[in-house]
Amino acid sequence: METTLIVLSVISTLVAVLLLWTAVSLHSAQKTLKEHEDRFRDFDYRITTEHEHVHHRIDDETRELDHKMVDGLDHIHQQISRIYEDMDKRFDNSYRSMYEFRDWAKEQIERLIENDLNNK
Repeated sequence: METTLIVLSVISTLVAVLLLWTAVSLHSAQKTLKEHEDRFRDFDYRITTEHEHVHHRIDDETRELDHKMVDGLDHIHQQISRIYEDMDKRFDNSYRSMYEFRDWAKEQIERLIENDLNNK
């Protein structure tokens, strides 16, 4: 009977130690899980923040490129307008010269005809 009590005492002590060890292990596992969840939340926050930062940077770069393209297109349109103005001036000058030459040639032909008629 004494042996049975000793065996029961040892078994109950082992069960108590096992329960205590399980409780400590469970608490440690919960603490580790909470730390991992906190790290995950922090990591997720940093990724989200970095993601937003990248999108803002892309938007800023896109706006800057759009602005540069618009400025470049405005410059090109101004250059084209200047070229057209220059062409119009040259075209007008060419027509003016052509009409002046026509009038001068007409006067010369009429003068020569008059001279021929007077010399006959």
